[in-house]
Amino acid sequence: FSLIRQHHYARAARGLDIAGAAKALDGALANITHAGLGAYRVIDGGAKSAAIAAALAEDGIEVRKFPNGRLGIIPALDQIEAAAKALHAALEGI
Repeated sequence: FSLIRQHHYARAARGLDIAGAAKALDGALANITHAGLGAYRVIDGGAKSAAIAAALAEDGIEVRKFPNGRLGIIPALDQIEAAAKALHAALEGI
């Protein structure tokens, strides 16, 4: 990416309420072991991690699979609340 493009992205990100959106992630993850702050979270999906990842993929949320059933969730800054809703639905359905 060019430096100019990165500058425009950074300026646009200043107008986003990251802390408020992160609270939506906190709510979605209230009943599962997790770590991280802000938009970056790692959840302990255990034996259900493949099912959780598949359910999130259906909603267009990509996750990074770590060893021992852990999943990294790193939504785009402007999509944190949508990711929280998808995560809540995925965890409720499994």
